[in-house]
Amino acid sequence: KQEDFRGPMPPGKRGLVISQLRLQGVVRQDADKGMIAVVTNQTNRAYFLRVHDEVYHGVVSMITAESIHFKENRLDNNGRPETRDIVLKLGSPPGEER
Repeated sequence: KQEDFRGPMPPGKRGLVISQLRLQGVVRQDADKGMIAVVTNQTNRAYFLRVHDEVYHGVVSMITAESIHFKENRLDNNGRPETRDIVLKLGSPPGEER
């Protein structure tokens, strides 16, 4: 499935497209600061994502030792907004949901 992107993408994390991301690793911060996910996109540039960080069409909802979870906002076939959960796991190719 090809997603439709119009116009320039926002800079930085806001321009990251969930289906193009690959989870490279997860870092545990100090006990109270939680986890940071290290993801790359098609340009092989690394980004550091935390829970509640916003990306293009979604937000990081959870990070575990081996996965990152997103809430993706999109339109269904009838044009109504819907939210779906997407999980990227370590070692999975970009766009592969598990």
